Amino acid sequence: MPDRLIEAMNAVPRWLTESEVDEFGIGVDDPMWKDRWDSINAQSRGISKQEYYSRMQRAREQCAAIHDEPAYGQCYFGIVGFSR
Repeated sequence: MPDRLIEAMNAVPRWLTESEVDEFGIGVDDPMWKDRWDSINAQSRGISKQEYYSRMQRAREQCAAIHDEPAYGQCYFGIVGFSR
């Protein structure tokens, strides 16, 4: 663990800045965890992981212009599918 991260954690309670999150590398998904999570999501939908990725990409493209959260979710999950 970097010394600066320990110092920031021990400082007066505050939120880390975006640059600190980037510097410490704690604002990104763990690739192993993400891969496993994607496998679980694909399996729960009864599709391959490749098909899951294809649907997610299609949903991001087709739903991008929708800014209303419920409508975006309906669009996104309409394409990706709901887990069983």
